[in-house]
Amino acid sequence: MIKTTEISVCTIPESLKTELACLEKLNPCHQVYYTDQSAFFIRYKQTVDIFNFMPKLAFRLPLKIIGKPYSVSDKGYIGDNASVSELIKTTQGLSIVLNGDSGLELPCVYTLSSHEFYNRFTSFEHYLKSLRSHYRYRVKKALRRSSEIAMIRMDQTCFNEEHHKLYLEVYKNSKDKLECLSLEFFREFPSELYEFRLGETGELVGFIQLVHTSNKLIFLFGGFKQALNRTYDLYMSILIEIIRIGIDRGVEHIEFGQTAEETKQKLGCVPVKKYLYVHHSNKVLHYLISRILPLLSYKPHGITYHVFKDKL
Repeated sequence: MIKTTEISVCTIPESLKTELACLEKLNPCHQVYYTDQSAFFIRYKQTVDIFNFMPKLAFRLPLKIIGKPYSVSDKGYIGDNASVSELIKTTQGLSIVLNGDSGLELPCVYTLSSHEFYNRFTSFEHYLKSLRSHYRYRVKKALRRSSEIAMIRMDQTCFNEEHHKLYLEVYKNSKDKLECLSLEFFREFPSELYEFRLGETGELVGFIQLVHTSNKLIFLFGGFKQALNRTYDLYMSILIEIIRIGIDRGVEHIEFGQTAEETKQKLGCVPVKKYLYVHHSNKVLHYLISRILPLLSYKPHGITYHVFKDKL
């Protein structure tokens, strides 16, 4: 495996090198880095359900994936589309580009959209007032139901088995499984952790992991007690608190990831299309895979929600 310290040909941001070095330690997936004068990408090994977007079908295969090796919606390559495409074509065997942007010169289909919250608000109250009445009512209802729950920023080193069980509960119930992250990942990956506890009893009911860059807040992972979701509107309330944090900090946008698209869009997030590309070094297999690929495409949600008033 090429270490991050050896990546020197294509210009790689130091922040990305730091991120990848952490992942080599905390989530080793046989990461290999490919680079030349104008492009760079990360390829790692993972077992994937190739029928992920087809109901009642499942077939898991070990595959080589081009992407960031910890299930985030960010792409795993740098460079213009033509240069990245040419570099990918130099690899042997089958490669799958996960969560790519549009424009690579390879066969592709849709995968899960990412969800961005574009912050145009001076305060959380401004956000609430900007919502159309139906959506504002739903947000306030969630806030009333979760009024007994306190959000507390925690020391990463205090992340324990109780927190990790909440993450595993969400992971095991997810339809879109990839990497299952260890307890050590949450303790050591550079990020912020917040826990949610019931006020009277102090019972732990959820947590979130965030990363704050210069102008962006990223919701990485979290967990919550699904048995209490309806009682306290837990999941929606957690997303609302992330919006509150982002607005209070004045970030330009919040990255909410790829799942629970209806809930996120009804809070004001905008879906951003992501693509799955394939390449096989064998021309015959490449052709056959490209013909089958459309059958494996994700079907976008397809509903547009007019969440905000015409004039903000």
